[in-house]
Amino acid sequence: LHAGHWFLWVTLVEGGRKVYAAQQVALVVAMLPVVAPSHPLAQLKGLRDPDTLKAHTHLLLTQGPRQNRDLSEGFDSSRRWHLGDPRTRLTLLRAGLGWARLPQWEAQEEIDAGHLVALDLSALLGPPSAVPLVVATHSLEALGRAGRWLWDHAHIEATQVDFEP
Repeated sequence: LHAGHWFLWVTLVEGGRKVYAAQQVALVVAMLPVVAPSHPLAQLKGLRDPDTLKAHTHLLLTQGPRQNRDLSEGFDSSRRWHLGDPRTRLTLLRAGLGWARLPQWEAQEEIDAGHLVALDLSALLGPPSAVPLVVATHSLEALGRAGRWLWDHAHIEATQVDFEP
């Protein structure tokens, strides 16, 4: 942070898109589709009809007021709610108001506690997705010593992180 402006940040970038002047993957986060046990989708095994999924609200986490509004997590549906807070999304999920993809570590905690169940969407969307967590900047030259150190040390080899779908 310098003069009220951020020069380096960590964010999710879906689909491996190049969004920033300089960005590098720090970590790959495995995502798991989930829904409340009381939700109608929880009763279906091996969902194959895209219209069935489209009929239910997809809860998406959105960064900032307008940024990433076009992200559908690889699934196009007109029933999308864009939420800015992960706790709100989790509350709505637990209440059975839609489905979403959560980071696998968070989804597994919710599944183990009986709050959510995993959805098998492999027939529709392929294998479970992974989202890169990137360190990004608009200019490497604008980084100070601490920012440059973080940039140089942010990368974690994906092979060092064990994400089992």
